[in-house]
Amino acid sequence: MNTWKTASVIFLSSTLLMGCDLDISDSDDSTTEFTEISFTIASEGTQSDIMGGQILEAKYSHRFNDIVLNIPSYSGAIPSPNFEINEVVVLLSTSDACSSLEISGVSENDDTRLMTVTEVFAFDPALCDPSPEALGKLDYAMVEFERTAKPVSVIYKVRRNY
Repeated sequence: MNTWKTASVIFLSSTLLMGCDLDISDSDDSTTEFTEISFTIASEGTQSDIMGGQILEAKYSHRFNDIVLNIPSYSGAIPSPNFEINEVVVLLSTSDACSSLEISGVSENDDTRLMTVTEVFAFDPALCDPSPEALGKLDYAMVEFERTAKPVSVIYKVRRNY
């Protein structure tokens, strides 16, 4: 009799779980596949005002101007993005004189935009011995693409070219 009750509970539980699994997958209509979108690297270089890295998104000119005013050490030219149709993502990295920053691509799915960023090491970091001034200058990139309501996420990769 105990065996029968146990078998009934297992059968009932597995049936309910299978039903839940089907309900979850049937209700999810979003696409998780990412497709590449066009982007422009509006500016890149080094900056020394913000340490630790950040991702700053500017959908309108007033936000972009605030970002630029708070980081006056940009080594590259400050662009003039077309904010009527575009947005700019400012990526303040932790890449210093021992590596470089490369924006590998921008893609999107139904839910998000995804920037793929690669930190490139040209030589073994253990052999890197730049000046203290060079270590205080961190790479940045300003990436411009068509504006959307989707949040922007960043995935970091590392490439060793040595």
